[in-house]
Amino acid sequence: MLAGDAIPPGLALAARYGFAADAFQVSVLVNPRSLQWTPEPLFADWLGPVRARRPGARPHGGGLVGGGTAVPPHVPLVASEHNQMSWPGGDHTAQA
Repeated sequence: MLAGDAIPPGLALAARYGFAADAFQVSVLVNPRSLQWTPEPLFADWLGPVRARRPGARPHGGGLVGGGTAVPPHVPLVASEHNQMSWPGGDHTAQA
């Protein structure tokens, strides 16, 4: 499991169910600059080599921007969002 943003209880929950999670950044609180809403080139740079060890990609929310730039052309990319798309730190529709 890969996470752009993670909180310690989320990592613990994943581990409790047997999922090792690699996280780009871990913080106690999620803020408006969260990767859920904000494209971050450093995340894409981190994601490329980490994702290369995984067979597929399914980015969520703002992570689809990093996922789209880090996934090779031959790897299927499926993105989804369970919330209403919103950009509290500025509109990133074009990047998405």
